[in-house]
Amino acid sequence: MRAADPSIELVCSGDWSKDEWFTDGLGGLADTVDHVSHHHYTAMMRPTHMRHFIGPDADEDFQFVATNPTQAIAEEIVELRANIKEQVPHDPTPGIALDEWNVWHAWHRIPSVVEGIHHASMLNLLCNDGDELGLSTVCFFAPVNEGTIIVEADRAWLPAAGKVFSLFAPHQGNTRLDLGPQDGVADVCAAASLNEAVGRIVLTFVNRHPRQERQVRVIVNEVRWDDAEGLLLASPDFLPTADFQESVLALTPTAEGWEFVLPKHSVARIMASAEA
Repeated sequence: MRAADPSIELVCSGDWSKDEWFTDGLGGLADTVDHVSHHHYTAMMRPTHMRHFIGPDADEDFQFVATNPTQAIAEEIVELRANIKEQVPHDPTPGIALDEWNVWHAWHRIPSVVEGIHHASMLNLLCNDGDELGLSTVCFFAPVNEGTIIVEADRAWLPAAGKVFSLFAPHQGNTRLDLGPQDGVADVCAAASLNEAVGRIVLTFVNRHPRQERQVRVIVNEVRWDDAEGLLLASPDFLPTADFQESVLALTPTAEGWEFVLPKHSVARIMASAEA
């Protein structure tokens, strides 16, 4: 195939939970493939009743799903990267194509803010650590009627998860700004990037606590604080059919940046001009 078209990129797919896929599969393809395919669906901690996140364990179930990207997925990819390097010790090693990710059984549930918080947490992880984790391709599966775009007979609309993708869109094509290490299970996670073409900083925040708001302080340098714009996606609960309502995020200027309140299970974005 490469003799016919040297520009093609080849992906190796397999069940990476089994050692033989590395030793017998990838080991023999080390000099052939460009990417190793990997899928992750955040599984249900209590599959018998968790699909709608209701009942006495709803809060714990919510936090499990909300923090899964920055805890379980990150650890899983680190382990996968280590196994790949063991089979391909030389550079360049194949990249990891995370070509399917979502919350499991999203197509069986009424959309709610649960998926939205999960996806926002995942997008922050990808913005912060995608390169370090060795991710060469990342694809959400599947956008239509499984989380981000609902298509019906007479309309198409964005549920909470789709609104999150829209909110994160200004990160696209930007340069990542390092926020330092973050606790994978902390209530608040964040990401930051710089659009060098227009001199704009983009920051995104997620409060992953099911019941409590969080006070956030942002310390920034070389940023025009006076033109900052904040956008908030929030909801009174995360019951089935719960949806994010969009509003202005109230920012309080400080000597070093801003302070604001992040409501329970909410997502926020701040955009501001960087100083020349």
